[in-house]
Amino acid sequence: MKKIKVAYQGIKGAYSYLAAENVFKNAEIIGLETFEEVFESVEQGIYDIAFIPVKNSFAGIVKETAPYLAATKLVKTGVYEFRIHHQLWGLKDSKLSEIEKVYSHPQALAQCRLFWQQHHFEPKEYIDTALSCKKILELGDKKSAAIASDSAGLIYGLKKLAENIESMNDNITTFYILCREDKFNFKNIDNFIKKSLTD
Repeated sequence: MKKIKVAYQGIKGAYSYLAAENVFKNAEIIGLETFEEVFESVEQGIYDIAFIPVKNSFAGIVKETAPYLAATKLVKTGVYEFRIHHQLWGLKDSKLSEIEKVYSHPQALAQCRLFWQQHHFEPKEYIDTALSCKKILELGDKKSAAIASDSAGLIYGLKKLAENIESMNDNITTFYILCREDKFNFKNIDNFIKKSLTD
């Protein structure tokens, strides 16, 4: 079976990557820097599927994707709900009691608002959860931490300072599977789905 190419915004370790890996089989999962690139690349036929986060059960609509969803000619062929757990990551010599700033994507910050407010951390918006981990390494500041997945923290060799810090236990992000109507055989979509889209 030919591999399909699935585009998402972010890098390996980002929640969109983890969700896509959970959904698709026999697929090449490709991370792009912006949502604009994801939509354009699929609209132009460079890649087969756009895998896009649209809303979260706690933080609501993903504002960055809403304008593109409203304007795109891509067709929705599936919906996937992905349970998300957030971890707090710092440098190897960091301590939770010393953290002053926390970096992450605005959605992740919103989903962990109760945690960072209780600890009086200063929230710092960043372009991606996984890239926030890279940012912590670049800063080299033990008073700064990142909110990201288990996978992202391990990829960048950071120290877990707190786990499952999301404000709601049932923290779910909904993703859309989008493709060009003339590019994809809708009858075969199930051939590329690893598991039920409602799991």
